[in-house]
Amino acid sequence: NDMLDYEEKISGIWPEFPQTGEVDVKVSDVLRNELGIPLMNLSLQEEDTLPSNIKNNSVGKAIQDQEYKAVTGTLLMDTSGWIANELVRRVDPKGRTIGEILRYHLSEPLDARVFIGLREQELKEVASLEYVKLSSVLANHVLPTSNKNYSVGFKGLVQSLFQAGTQMARGEKQQPPIKNLPIYRPDLWTEFFNSKAGRMGEIPNANANCSARGLAVIGACMANKGAFKGVQVLSEFAWSALHGKGCERELFGLIPTTLTQGGVNIFKDSENLQGRDGYIGWVGFGGSIFQWHPEER
Repeated sequence: NDMLDYEEKISGIWPEFPQTGEVDVKVSDVLRNELGIPLMNLSLQEEDTLPSNIKNNSVGKAIQDQEYKAVTGTLLMDTSGWIANELVRRVDPKGRTIGEILRYHLSEPLDARVFIGLREQELKEVASLEYVKLSSVLANHVLPTSNKNYSVGFKGLVQSLFQAGTQMARGEKQQPPIKNLPIYRPDLWTEFFNSKAGRMGEIPNANANCSARGLAVIGACMANKGAFKGVQVLSEFAWSALHGKGCERELFGLIPTTLTQGGVNIFKDSENLQGRDGYIGWVGFGGSIFQWHPEER
């Protein structure tokens, strides 16, 4: 609805947002994961992420008190999604959150079971995540597997663990984003995502609850320029803007990415990743994949 421009300065939407000391940062900087809070100096309470509390500025107030800096090649955990949510609810005439807009404008019109922030009656429909131990991940990479199309290999695995270990070491000296949930404890994060608070709250880049069919429906909509079975949820202009201005980076200094100004990745075949050339989208916690191919529709 032309309420938010990727090139818009964040200070024009959210004056309380601290500047980085450089030029004014833009919406696209957040969505490309190039601006955020690598480590917070305080922890949110689980209930702070509930939509009703978000609207009372529970997350916004905490974010305003943080230090921001430009970053490249790292994951910003929950903070980039929280910042995006604060921007969206400030420009929406009804003050809605990303989860509420997703439900009203995409999930319900497309009859797709895709949600950020579940309602009480939907909790019983959710399957629980299962935590995979690091030993299993290591075995999967070093043991021979037939017909394996993707593996970072042993060298890449060591590099990845080193990068992750560096972040974890920094994280031990800082407050976790949510109380009692350190960034280096994926087992505790798994428990949180399975909890009532983790399912009803909104962490837009981390806690969507979706069915595979629901993601497939929205993926089909994205592959067909914002429309599916006669339902138009994005104009072609908005669709093109979402997929535009890809910027090449390396996540953790290891994984090549081409993130667009709208925050989706344009996949390209490389030595370590084959068969995804031309696909657009991303991957999720535990290996879930949400991608579409506009040329193949």
